[in-house]
Amino acid sequence: MVRVLFLTFIYLLSVGAAKLCQNETNGTSLSLYFSGIADLILHGYGYRTLAGISVIRCGNLCLSDTRCSSINYSERDKVCELNGATASQYPPAMVEWNDSYYYGPEEPMFMRQLKLIRTHTRATPRRTDSHHSASSECQKANQHLCQPWEIHQVYETGYYRDIHVPIATSFWYSVPDSKILVNATGLTYLSQRIDTDPIITSQNYHQADRVGQAQACSALDAHPCTLAELKEAYLRGYRQPYSQWLYFSVPERDAQLYNDGCCGYSGDECYEGIVANTPRPRYSCPVFCCPTLSEKVSSPERSSPAMCCPGLIIPRDPIITEEVYAKEDRDVMASACSALQSHLCTLAELKEAYMQGYRQPHSHEHNCEEIWHYFAEPNQDAILFNDGCGLYTGNVDECYEDIVAHTPRPYNNGRVFCCPRLL
Repeated sequence: MVRVLFLTFIYLLSVGAAKLCQNETNGTSLSLYFSGIADLILHGYGYRTLAGISVIRCGNLCLSDTRCSSINYSERDKVCELNGATASQYPPAMVEWNDSYYYGPEEPMFMRQLKLIRTHTRATPRRTDSHHSASSECQKANQHLCQPWEIHQVYETGYYRDIHVPIATSFWYSVPDSKILVNATGLTYLSQRIDTDPIITSQNYHQADRVGQAQACSALDAHPCTLAELKEAYLRGYRQPYSQWLYFSVPERDAQLYNDGCCGYSGDECYEGIVANTPRPRYSCPVFCCPTLSEKVSSPERSSPAMCCPGLIIPRDPIITEEVYAKEDRDVMASACSALQSHLCTLAELKEAYMQGYRQPHSHEHNCEEIWHYFAEPNQDAILFNDGCGLYTGNVDECYEDIVAHTPRPYNNGRVFCCPRLL
């Protein structure tokens, strides 16, 4: 059972910690490092269990162990478990456990969120036709579209049964233009990309073959995109799935949608600060096709309620360091992230950022290509392609959950993925 006075408990623990849990080397206390939450533990990340000790002793053992990031503690059995991870790194691993507490470096606000999503998640009574409208409905109630980890928490606790919606209802959630189907059999993530997103032809066409390009688009119920249409698609959240220059509506030119706009192109080669385009097209390329919508009507199936979770949140995208580091300089990397109020990203955090709509910016220093960066795992590097793992898809050792490509063959020098601390 969730204890409603857990904030009071945190305060009392902090007072006791300040008196009883002094670190002998620097005089700091447990209260400076841990917040607590009742009846929840971080499951599956413990590496050491000790019986018959106090919570203060348990906390001190964690602080003195470089492997330890958080603790689980059973009040009833006086059992301490040291964890090698935190709740903010792996929110779905938080499970209910009576008479036990989780203590970690997270701020109380994050702890409250873990509690509230189990009892204050709701479905909007009004159905909406767009992701933007769904988000606005949540914001009216000072809530936000639920994130994947929050939905997982709601589902695992069975609270979704109390939302009182018809069986097999799909909801808008935080991932742009996507829905989730929630029912007794599980969670199903549904792609709901709107029908105005550009389509890229599967075949290449000769630069001079304008008729062939137009016919290829026509076969897709589309036409060669204009720069204005590509800009509008970008502003809606569309990102080109792979880096390649493509033909569009203007003859003798090609275009590309980089994740961060024009990626160094300027003047007449940068359309309104968003679409890079040049008068130097390649000999043969695919084509950007934009759907022809003149005879299309809105589908009623697109209308859905929103799943709203408590509180207003600000997206926290990964930060890429400006400095380059040698792959052996792990401590220096960690210090660089710490200076940015961040830590080295885990693969789970990079996946979560991708699911929230983050796309890795292209490098201006490397011909606007995607670049591999270091992350939390030593002697590895990672990259977020727009289409998931790209060529690494299917390789379970180098593709994390079909989203994050990573390899044990890092460059000798590189930048670092830093993930902001949750507040």
